[in-house]
Formats: sequence, C-alpha cells, structure tokens
Amino acid sequence: MSKSVYKLLESLQVLKNQNIMQQAEVDNAEVQNNQARTLDFGNVDNFENKTHSIRLTIVRRTQLLDQNPVCEDQLGSDFSFG
Repeated sequence: MSKSVYKLLESLQVLKNQNIMQQAEVDNAEVQNNQARTLDFGNVDNFENKTHSIRLTIVRRTQLLDQNPVCEDQLGSDFSFG
C-alpha cells in the first residue's frame, strides 16, 4: 500500500474516534438532562405532597373546630395564616 492510503486510513480512524467521543458527550448530556428532569419531577411531587398534607391539616382542624369550638386553644398556634 502506498503512503497516501495509510494516511487516508489514519485520517478515517481519527475521524471515527472523534465521532465516538462526540457521541459519548451527547449521550452524557442526555443522561444529565434526564437526571435533571427527574429531579424536577421529584420536586414537583414533593411540593404536591406537602400542599396536600397542609390541605388535609386545614380540613381536619376546621372539622374539629366545627364540632367543638371550645377546643380552639387545644389545637395550638403552630399553624398560622399570614
């Protein structure tokens, strides 16, 4: 084989290696993007769970107060609106 063929094969190998490296970077970026998206959904779920819990607390305390207005002092003041 001539030198030019060897140089051509060498250039093709370099291009192939660069392509592999670029694909690895793209794959890594996609993985990081998916992880970030998963974290975002996790935060949304966590926020929804907390707001649902707060809503249930409000409903329970309201029902308790409706049943027995005297027990308002027993509920405590740890839950305030404002």
